[in-house]
Amino acid sequence: MYKVSILVPIYGVEQFIERCSRSLFEQTYQRLEFIFVNDCSPDRSVSVLKEVITDYPERKDAIKIVEHERNRGLAAARNTGLNHATGEFVICVDSDDWLVQNTIELLVDKQLESDADIVSGDRLIHYDCHESILPATHFRDKEQMVLQMMQHTWDHFVTGRLFRGSIFFENGLRWQEGFDVAEDRYMMTLLAYHAHGFDSVNSIVYHYERSNFNALTNTVDVKRVFRNNHQELGNVLFLEEFFRNKEIVYQKECSRCIMEQLANNIQAAISYRDKDEYNHVVDIIKSRSDSELKLIGWNKNSLLERVRHCYGYIVFSRRVGKMIRGIRKRVKAVLGNQ
Repeated sequence: MYKVSILVPIYGVEQFIERCSRSLFEQTYQRLEFIFVNDCSPDRSVSVLKEVITDYPERKDAIKIVEHERNRGLAAARNTGLNHATGEFVICVDSDDWLVQNTIELLVDKQLESDADIVSGDRLIHYDCHESILPATHFRDKEQMVLQMMQHTWDHFVTGRLFRGSIFFENGLRWQEGFDVAEDRYMMTLLAYHAHGFDSVNSIVYHYERSNFNALTNTVDVKRVFRNNHQELGNVLFLEEFFRNKEIVYQKECSRCIMEQLANNIQAAISYRDKDEYNHVVDIIKSRSDSELKLIGWNKNSLLERVRHCYGYIVFSRRVGKMIRGIRKRVKAVLGNQ
């Protein structure tokens, strides 16, 4: 049996890290290496982890806690974990998620059976009021897997999958530091492209925590929305660069994904009536070719017409909003003086 390295970034997960780490230390598979990367977590996450470690003295020598000197983000933390891995295979686990007790044993057994470079399994998603099973996709060939990973679907998670470490190391694959949104979409596409064989097990192997998602996002942060949109676009642009001189089918899909993301970004700018963001996205769209614009039903003439229309809408709605706020302020002042 070969060694498997488990990579776990840590940041702000004080309430989850105990459940996660216990699920790792209690795995039925024994040849494991645990690499926790503390990305300058502001809470007691690492202290809780160290307390849990004392309950598993048999695992102590296989545990590494790597410290970042400053907060660098999820992508950088995963790179750091990968740089410290010594196992023949690796698996990524987010610190608010957890594994089934025999996850790694199931994945390793399937890998030994098929000699696959990537082995996946089903995952159970935990929401506030319900749970949902996301079954592993059975891909017919590499092209289907690469294209699906490139697309914005639920199947591009890097977590909970067993990877042959040499795919990363021999091809120099690393996450793009600073791009922490859609980073799995980027990395899984590259891994699928370089993999020689992939397989899956028909069992739940990964628990994905989403029950705290709404609590974290119930207040709209417009700057965060735009930042996330920029990062999503950035990761697809990285893919475009990677596939620039490769198979045409992947180049075309990159173009479609980019235009799809740009359409989403411009809609967000309109929804939040942000003129600067809108102009920024329009400039990017105008730099793309006519054939790419047609992928989302646009051409240069219709784009310019849309720009004039939406620009007018943004300016008008901002002026109306300012006027309404002024009226409300004056009414409040009048009522306050009565």
